[in-house]
Parts: sequence; structure tokens; C-alpha cells
Amino acid sequence: MNNKRNCIVVFLLHENSKSYDDAHDVLSVQKAHLSTFLTDNPDIQLIQDFYQLVKKQKNKNKWGQIKEALALCSHHGYDLIIPELKHYYAHPLFADMLKSTYDEKNNLSSLYCLDQSFINAQNIGSMIDHLRKRRQKHGELIKQGLTRTELKSGNPKAAEIIHRVNRPKVLFSILFSILIEPIVDAMEEKKLAQRKMVDFLNMNDFFAPEGGRWVLSQFQKVYDRLKLNRLALAVEHKIQGAQINQSLINDLNLIAKHLLPNNKVWNEDLIARAQERLNDLKELELILKGRQVLTEIFNSQEIEDLSFNELLKHSQIEAVLNNAELQKNNDLKSA
Repeated sequence: MNNKRNCIVVFLLHENSKSYDDAHDVLSVQKAHLSTFLTDNPDIQLIQDFYQLVKKQKNKNKWGQIKEALALCSHHGYDLIIPELKHYYAHPLFADMLKSTYDEKNNLSSLYCLDQSFINAQNIGSMIDHLRKRRQKHGELIKQGLTRTELKSGNPKAAEIIHRVNRPKVLFSILFSILIEPIVDAMEEKKLAQRKMVDFLNMNDFFAPEGGRWVLSQFQKVYDRLKLNRLALAVEHKIQGAQINQSLINDLNLIAKHLLPNNKVWNEDLIARAQERLNDLKELELILKGRQVLTEIFNSQEIEDLSFNELLKHSQIEAVLNNAELQKNNDLKSA
């Protein structure tokens, strides 16, 4: 008697991959997730696999492969495996398909999201509803801010309010690069190439910013933020509050060109970015102190013994995010 559960797997591949290597990395990571899951669940039998390309423009996505896979699950009672769901269920059409499939009372099939194991067939509909309400609330906050400024939505100054509402997301991205710097420092000391760094992070369960496993392009974004942090702090004494002119550009190319990659020079744009990053770091001064604590913890243990969750326990990330949320609400009230 065959007691195996029949399953379909859908691989979600984003069109934004910069190269064939990036796309190959994404798929390899998802297949590794799947392989581990199948090993842990020997009663599962794969019936068919689908590859859904997710386009950059949401309104261009027809979700044909998802539609076909969900139809099979609904009709035959197959379970569905999605190795990396990420935030794709925020796409309206995809969300509607998931809800209509798993809200059916007679649908007893299961849903496995391997990168977010807490999501299943029973709660996916509620999660989608919650996400939509959050987005609606976010839009209402922006509208309230615009109303209090006595500015019309089309006024260019309205962007300032939207910028302040989105500010916590920007700060969190920078914060993440600060938190992971001790780990990157250690990998740099070992002279690991970037691909080896990605492998190391994945093998040691250091989660990517959005959860799940790292891919090269994702790591490079975090690494670029980290390098801009270092660069801005290295020339802080020279650029803080300084007016950007040719004299400043010449001085930096004379005394700090060695800080830049080969064939790169200081220019107006780079100085402006470094000044802006200094302002960002001042807002995160609290976490910079926490970074010293992280480094001490990190240096006192073997790197293999640490997980990112353990690092977070010793950081003040919640205090910073709560402060950013409070600042956002205050901005809206004072606008």
C-alpha cells in the first residue's frame, strides 16, 4: 500500500537577477531547501515541478505556472511545496489565487513554504488579509501626513512626508549591514571571495535580511552598504558639514584615494552619499555602541558556534526600531 503524499513544487524565480550566475544561485538554493525537506519527510512523493518567473513590474505577472499548479492541487488534492515564497504573496493576483484555493472548505491539501515554515494552508488567507490591512493603514498614514501639511498630493514637497514614512526601512537596511559587519570582518581576514562568503553564511544559518538563504546579489547589496559605512566614517573629519566644492574633491583625492577601489576617484556624488550616510549613522549611534558589544561577543567565540539570532539577542535592534517607529509617528503628527 502506497502511503506517500503526492506533492507539486513551484520554484519562484525573480526576473531581477543580474546575471545567469545569480539566477542559477537562486535555483540552486531553492533545490537545496527542497532536498533537505524531502530527506526529512520521506513520505512525500513529487509529482511535478513548475518554474514561475516573477517579473519586475507587478502588473505584468500573469502567474500562469502558479495557476496551473494550484488547479492541480485543488482538483487532485495534491500538496504544494514552495521552496522560497519570500514576500511574493503580496502580489495581488498571486494572493487572490492562494486565497481562493486554500479558503475552499473542501480543500484538504497542505501548503509548505520552506523559507517561512510558519505559513501553511490554514493561515495563508489570514496572513494575506493582514498584509493588505497593513498596506492600507500605511497608505492612510501617508494621506494623513499629506493632509496635515496642507499640501496637495501632487506637490513636490509631498515626497518629504513619504520619505519620512519610509525612513525606518532605510535605517533597518543600514542597521543590518552594521550588525553583520563583525562576521564579514572575520571572513575578510580569511580572504574569502564573495561567493565563498555567501556559502559560509548559508552553511552557518546566518539568515538574509528578508529571511531565508543568501544569494550573491543580495549579499553584494549589504556589502556595498557596509563599505559605504566604512568609507564615510574614515573621512568623517574631512566631510562632516563641509561644502562640496572642487577644493574638497581635490583634497580627498590627495589624502583618501587609497580608500577607494582601483580606478575610482572622489567626486561630488560620492561625497554627497558619504555625507548622507554619516547622518544616517548618527541616527543609529545607539546601535554602533551595540556593534562593539557584538564584536567582543564574536571574538570570544568560534564563528561556527554563532547564529545571527544569537547576535540579535545581544544587540539593541528592538530599541532602535521602536525609536524609528516612534519618530515616524511624531513626524506625521508634527507635519
